[in-house]
Amino acid sequence: MTVRAPPFVERSAGRSAERVAPWSWILLVPVISCAEERTVIHPPFRVEDWIPRDAVVSEDAPVAASSESEILPIDLATALQLADAHSIEVLLAREKVTESKADEGLTRSQYLPVLAPRFGFFRHEGETQSTEGDFLDVDKQNAFAGAGIEISANPAEAMFSSLAARRRTGSREFLLESVQRDMALRAATYYYDLVQAAGLSRLAEDAIAHAREVVSVQESLERQGRGLPVDVMRARAELAKAEGSLFQASEAARVASASLVEVLRLDPTIVLVPAEDELKILQFLSTEIPLPELIARARQGRPELHAAEEEIRALEEDERSARYSWAIPRVRLGTTLGGFGETFGSLDDQETYSAALQWGFTFGLSHALDRAESEKRRAELLCMRAQDRVAAEVVRAWERVKAAPQRIAAANRETEAAQATRDLADARHEAGAALMVETLDAEASLTRARTSLLFAIADHNRAQYELLHAVGGMVE
Repeated sequence: MTVRAPPFVERSAGRSAERVAPWSWILLVPVISCAEERTVIHPPFRVEDWIPRDAVVSEDAPVAASSESEILPIDLATALQLADAHSIEVLLAREKVTESKADEGLTRSQYLPVLAPRFGFFRHEGETQSTEGDFLDVDKQNAFAGAGIEISANPAEAMFSSLAARRRTGSREFLLESVQRDMALRAATYYYDLVQAAGLSRLAEDAIAHAREVVSVQESLERQGRGLPVDVMRARAELAKAEGSLFQASEAARVASASLVEVLRLDPTIVLVPAEDELKILQFLSTEIPLPELIARARQGRPELHAAEEEIRALEEDERSARYSWAIPRVRLGTTLGGFGETFGSLDDQETYSAALQWGFTFGLSHALDRAESEKRRAELLCMRAQDRVAAEVVRAWERVKAAPQRIAAANRETEAAQATRDLADARHEAGAALMVETLDAEASLTRARTSLLFAIADHNRAQYELLHAVGGMVE
């Protein structure tokens, strides 16, 4: 069985199509506007660009903990990936992008017509007054069933607000990338804090092993009558000192693990340990690149600067809206199609059409323009401040990267000399030809040298990531 619409609907639809057709082209503007795709003007953040080519990848990357204080290895690549995937800051920034895109869609919907289905029934019994002023006793009623379509928008205001919303969406996307880079830097920094603490633990263990050897040798010399009891006590004191250094290094490792666990949003009971056994020297950016070139690259590549520029462009659209929208009338177009009659069973077709232009002149127009201009100037000042901050970050990171090779070279020379000195002191001590204090001093010098080398390499790697972050990514 074929279901047909009531006759009044068919007649109304046919005549309405003929009458609406001359101005239906207006709807093409919003359709085209809403269908327009955004052009990607900046490459998105890629975690892979922040992972060294020779990075150690652990097969036991932490994802969850099932027991208290579970110890799990982690590598740099996993830390960077988890920071991007799990960080609350990154997730919040993504939600802001989603909200901004929704606001952009709502702004564009100003162009679209509003469809309003309507059903109504009216009945009156008793006295009423005619248009001539006479009072009449009248019983009357009517019913209506149909729908209306209306467009009401200020073309200038709608256009400028849509452009501003698009700019703000772009700004939020750049801010998302900025947050991703910030979290990658934090993850890399905390990871090398963890590696540094683990290195300090290994140095403390080596110092303990050496101190035990010294105690054993000194006790043997005392039994042979060639050593003094005070030297044995001194050796045992140095052993206890080395054991205390191990406890301190273990504490630093737990603190570094807790900081990294927080950034990666892992189970707080997990204790992370670095997967790599040896601290390797990273090299993302070279100090041979001139500093002015790095600063220029940072001003082009830092996403927060792009976000600030997009916000300025959005405020420029707001300023244009405040400057020109008042002069453009609001356009109101509407039509109502349906059936009208005494009851719903006796409806006949009814059509109404309306069109109007409406201006709105208020005494606050000049103040609105002043506000828009002030907001744009403030955004420009904030952008300038951000540019200065970015340049300062590049300079600081570049100076650290520049000084790191000299620190590492000096620490290597110190370590080699201290190692040779300790080997000689150990040989003399075992032969009974040297005082015990000579051996202890040589061991302390070697520990300091190794610690300096460890700190120099860790600082170098952190500085490399700081410079990578400061310039906005790799420099081709």
